[in-house]
Amino acid sequence: MDAAQGFDICSGCRDVIFRPLVRFNTADIHAKIRSENGSAIISEAEDLLLLCAKDAAGYDVEASRLKSQLMYIEAQKKNLQDYTRKIRFLLSPIRRIPNEILIRIFEFACDTNWFTQKPSLYPQLDDQKSQLPALTVSAVCSRWRSLSTSSPRLWNSLYLEILMPYKNVEEGKRFQLALELYLERSACAPLYLDIDLSIQQYILFDTLVQHAHRWKTLQYRGDSRLFRNREFILPILEELDLSSHNMGIEDLNCFQNA
Repeated sequence: MDAAQGFDICSGCRDVIFRPLVRFNTADIHAKIRSENGSAIISEAEDLLLLCAKDAAGYDVEASRLKSQLMYIEAQKKNLQDYTRKIRFLLSPIRRIPNEILIRIFEFACDTNWFTQKPSLYPQLDDQKSQLPALTVSAVCSRWRSLSTSSPRLWNSLYLEILMPYKNVEEGKRFQLALELYLERSACAPLYLDIDLSIQQYILFDTLVQHAHRWKTLQYRGDSRLFRNREFILPILEELDLSSHNMGIEDLNCFQNA
């Protein structure tokens, strides 16, 4: 682009600068319209129209360039707003709380983890995570995850109430994997269990039986047939509450080593 086309190159920044070729002189044009004629004025008008067409194209190019700059500036402003918001996160009051205090808060929030098919008291939060607070806490951020996964007491209080057949295979896998995760993260901590299972949930019960040596308290209201022909080693069991409607004497033999 050169000056003849209405563009210059800035000697400082080397950007293209649009310079209009037409200088508006409305009074002069009005005077020529009223008084002049002939081939000379026609030739001059044709030259002016050519320059006007070049300027119109130049204005289009300049408008596109300025729009691009505006889009860039607006994008940069949005990036700055996002960056500012993230910096403000660093000032969040929760970051001022020491880890020891935060763990205590988590323990209050995760006093019971619910494995149940029933709707929660808050339907708008009715999903598996809303009833499994330790799992929810561990998914917030890397700090919370590190604290929660290193705190077995967040994972060792379990309430299981599964009385209906699973809706599909995926639901069964979801409960099984979640239970295995809780038992893994509870490490060697004593288990506090409140259980109400149907006979169809024997796989879940078998998973719990593998950790019977960690049972500290057990409340059971499910099908007593899950206890038959078993023998538990229960070195730390302190509280046992059995209220199954079909519990017989033979179902209690598994507790003889408590």
